[in-house]
Order: sequence, then structure tokens, then C-alpha cells
Amino acid sequence: WKPSHVISDTTLGELDPEGTFKAMQKECDGLTTVKAGVILNEKQKDDFCKRHGVKPIACRWVTNEKPDSEEGVRARIVVKDIARGSATARSLAISSPTPSVESLRMVLGAASGSWGVELSLHAIDVSQAFMNSPLRDHERIVLRFPLSLSTMSGEPIFIEAHKALNGLRVASL
Repeated sequence: WKPSHVISDTTLGELDPEGTFKAMQKECDGLTTVKAGVILNEKQKDDFCKRHGVKPIACRWVTNEKPDSEEGVRARIVVKDIARGSATARSLAISSPTPSVESLRMVLGAASGSWGVELSLHAIDVSQAFMNSPLRDHERIVLRFPLSLSTMSGEPIFIEAHKALNGLRVASL
């Protein structure tokens, strides 16, 4: 579905609907490129969830301005939360919080050699540190994509997740 009106999740300002639609397409292409998972229809989702004792986790679009991109907008699919009644995110070894400033300081401290350790820091991208990493083999996670993504017949799309997405990251226990 092509949006007719879009609000930034960060500034609450209006975003260009055409740019947002292109950014949404770019996000979907990216998920396909990294092989984020297997698309399931409603019946396949029901069978999978019953077989593995899981509940679908809802996703939503998060949008913001990105002036340096061709679209002028960034649109990301973000996993909302663990389904009510399911095990906790910690017990499933998945996590959604962003990296803490303490973790960043530890990495920078270790890289500076101030702890007597010789490490070389070539690049650091904290915001994408866990993105597209494979989920553990035993993880069975089904995501319900936003209703703006649907099959050609208008049915909702579900995905058996194989890779970490925004809001769904492999946690370090």
C-alpha cells in the first residue's frame, strides 16, 4: 500500500509520501537480499505456530527524515515486542534494546589500549551491530508484517525469521 500521509517517528513532522514509499520498497528489497526469512501465508503461519508453540510478533513501520538519501526518508520495519503470554525475550535470548553508552565506552576503551590490550578498531557501527545476524538454529520466530504489506490478494504477510531485524536481535547472555 502506498501511503498518502506520513509522520516522522522522531520529529512528528510530515514526510514526503512518495519518498516514504520508495524507502519502504528499499527496506523490503533489503530484507529479501539478506534472506531475512521465509514468507508464510495465514495457514502456513497457523501450522508453524502450532507445531512450534509460538505466537506471531507484530512489526510496524518506523519512519524518519534522511536528507542524504535519494528518497529523503528512512523507513524500517521494526519488531514491536514479544507476543503476550510467550516466554520473555531474555529467556529466548533475543533482545531489542539499543546498545548502551557503557558498552560503547568499553569498546572504545579497549581499542584505545588503556587496559593494556592491543586492539585495533577499524570501524564501528553501533546502530547496526546486530542487524542481519543469523538467529540461533533452535529459535522459532514468526513475525507479522505491517498490514501495508500484503499478498496480491490482500492477505497479511508473516515471516519465519532467520535473521535479526530492527527490534529483534540476538542477545548476549
